[in-house]
Amino acid sequence: PALSGLPDMLRIMLRNLLDNAIRYTPNGGHVEVALHLADDGQQVELEIADSGIGVADEELALLGKRFNRINKNVTDGVGLGLSIVQRIAEIHRAKITFSRAATLGGLCVRVCFPLH
Repeated sequence: PALSGLPDMLRIMLRNLLDNAIRYTPNGGHVEVALHLADDGQQVELEIADSGIGVADEELALLGKRFNRINKNVTDGVGLGLSIVQRIAEIHRAKITFSRAATLGGLCVRVCFPLH
């Protein structure tokens, strides 16, 4: 489906989401990316899921908070990637949800963009 928005910001969003998925997925793991029209026909959904260690249910609400890093063992980055993604989503009137990846077991990030 066609997705309209600010190309540079959407590129940054995608790069940050993919970077996180790859960073937290061990060697030999998997990252899946899907872009499709939602069942209601009113939204475009971007979904990125990985087979990494995932995030505990009680920590899902902390994702996207500035300077918050769930996995303190990762030494690079300062915890701004998902907060940047959140802001870009707000600018595009999109909604982000975080959950456990149903088939891969790691984290799933879903960004739902309104069509209009």
